[in-house]
Amino acid sequence: MDIRKGPYGKFAAMKLEDDTLLHEYAAEIIRDGIPGCFLPVYVNEYRNGRELSFDISDLIPLTRADLIKGTNQKRKAAADLFLSLTSSCNMLLDTSNIILSDKYAYWDPKEQRILLPYKPIVSKTPSVHTSGLKRQETESFLKSNFFSDILTLEEKDTLTFAMSEDNEDMIKNTCTRIRNTDIHKDKKSLSDTCKTLILSIISALCALFSVIKGDIPIALAFFLFSATIPFIINFAGHGRTRSEEEKEGSSLRRSIFFEDSGSGNDIDCLILTYYIDNERIRRAIYTDRATLGSDRFLSDIIIDDSSIEALHLEIIKSTDSYMVRDLSINDNVMLDGHRIEKDRPYEIRDGQRLLCGNIEFTISRGLR
Repeated sequence: MDIRKGPYGKFAAMKLEDDTLLHEYAAEIIRDGIPGCFLPVYVNEYRNGRELSFDISDLIPLTRADLIKGTNQKRKAAADLFLSLTSSCNMLLDTSNIILSDKYAYWDPKEQRILLPYKPIVSKTPSVHTSGLKRQETESFLKSNFFSDILTLEEKDTLTFAMSEDNEDMIKNTCTRIRNTDIHKDKKSLSDTCKTLILSIISALCALFSVIKGDIPIALAFFLFSATIPFIINFAGHGRTRSEEEKEGSSLRRSIFFEDSGSGNDIDCLILTYYIDNERIRRAIYTDRATLGSDRFLSDIIIDDSSIEALHLEIIKSTDSYMVRDLSINDNVMLDGHRIEKDRPYEIRDGQRLLCGNIEFTISRGLR
């Protein structure tokens, strides 16, 4: 895109190909600002063709994340963006025309929102689903600096997966969770600074008192301790934050592999039914790949039983079927009474029984 300044503002221009047809309905929807996530666009006619002109007056490029303040406000704006992209599909806007890149995205400081360019043209392969946005584009967009400090890794992964699967419910649930969950990094940072300052003052006073008493070795020890306080506080804070993020990430992963409540929709899935302490549990899996085990950080489906290894098996979805692969150390997976070979995928079907340690799973296919 070419950036141009004129008497009426600042614009990003994109030349249209000769055979490109303007989509009047899409252009009107965007001009009216109904989806709330697209830059105002105008069509300029020239002797040599036409071009789209996006109004970027008074907006901040998303690549200049350092100029955009307010962590929690940016989180809400990120959630609103993906909700708006979902609503644009409901208005039959072609998602393949959305330019999802931080290079061409802008921050509106007045409305506190993210705006993207949309090409209101008739495309060759139109798509009115969020899956029309390529998974790689969504991943790359969420890896930009703007999102680095405002979304967790699991939130990004969940959004990417939900968009690629056109799972509107998951998108809405994830965005609602993002909007309702604040990140208090600034408060943590301030708290750590106060701790460092207080401990440093105490250590310095102790060192000074030791010098007055003539106890030089103890004074030197206090001075050395004072110098290492910032590193100790930073290490402890990093460990705490990492632990919290891992717990949150584990919870988000489990939200993808949920307990089957029987509420139906049209998503093809694999259902595992098993018993723990005489309690019947059903898990529905609708991802392309899922791991099962006892470790809450290594496994997607957590089974709390001593006979289940940390990473026990993997379930893989192919075109029309599901496969299981043994990942256990002790080759401890059996399918219909027969032990399966390690690292070799086996197809699993309705009604088959999968034994992992002491837990037996009944396999069924269904719709969620």
